[in-house]
Formats: sequence, C-alpha cells, structure tokens
Amino acid sequence: ISYITSFENAGSIRLDHVTVRRAGRLLRGSGRHAISIRKAKSFEANHLMLESIENGGHGVSIVDTEEVVLHCSLVTTLNGSGSYSVQAVRGDTVRITNSVIGQGQNVENSNILRLWDYEEVTVREKTVVNDRATGTFFLFQLGDTMAPPTMEENVLIGPGNPVAGIEGGFMLPSSNLTAST
Repeated sequence: ISYITSFENAGSIRLDHVTVRRAGRLLRGSGRHAISIRKAKSFEANHLMLESIENGGHGVSIVDTEEVVLHCSLVTTLNGSGSYSVQAVRGDTVRITNSVIGQGQNVENSNILRLWDYEEVTVREKTVVNDRATGTFFLFQLGDTMAPPTMEENVLIGPGNPVAGIEGGFMLPSSNLTAST
C-alpha cells in the first residue's frame, strides 16, 4: 500500500507482513505518517516494511498506546524526506527487536527513534543506519516513571550520538556495536 494507515481509540492492533511504500508523498501537514496509532490498548507489527517516508512524516507514530511491539521489521527513510523513523509517545511498554531502522540524508529530523514517556523500553537485536552527516540514533524523553532503557545487541551504523535525552547521560552497554560509515 502507499497511503496512510491511521487508527484512533482502537483496542489491540496487529499488522503482519505489511508493506508501505512512498508514504506521505501526496499529503502535506500533520497526519502524513505511514502508520499512525493513537489511544490503543496495544500495537504489534511483525514483518512490517516501510520505505521512503516523505514530506516530513514519521514511519510509525504511536501516541497514548499502552504496549508497542515492533518485531522483524524494516523502517527506512533512506530515499525520502521523512522525520522520525519511529516515534512512540506515552504508554507502558515499548519493545523493538530484530529490526532494521534507517534514515537518509534528506530527512527533516536528525533523530531516528524518539521514545518518550514509556515506563519500560527494550531495544534489542536491531540495526540502525544513519546516512546523515550528524544525528542521534535514539532520543529518549523520559517521563517521571520511565526506567533507563534496556539496549542490548544492537548495531548502530553511521555518524552521530548513540543516545540523547537521558539526564546525567547513558552508557551504551558493551553488547551494542557502533561503527562509522
């Protein structure tokens, strides 16, 4: 599909084996994300493929959703002009595993993943590619109840800061590999 998929005030949402190409190409203004979820009980995506997010839209934008799971997925703006590849705002749990997430030189936002105000965040066995000259791989905006994120066995490729937004700093565990291009 090549259009915006939006859910609001939904129960549990699960997407399996879905491909979205060139999302946001014809849309301007807010709401031009490839997938937009608001106020859901849970969102789970398995084998999701998002390509070339354009016009400033996010690949996946999830707001006020209790549980978010992104597994075995590809989210990339390598050929587009999108914003965050993945944004998750306010909820209980975020788990992103076995996925590839990337951004190209023309994206509007230098942060690849924005995770804000979740109680538990796990990012494991994931490859993140930054094709910009600068940027941040993970931007965490911690709420009052958010514990430090669990980040294990990730590969971060390209220039930029691995992690930003955690007061007092955050040491990326040694099980993660960083490599410049």
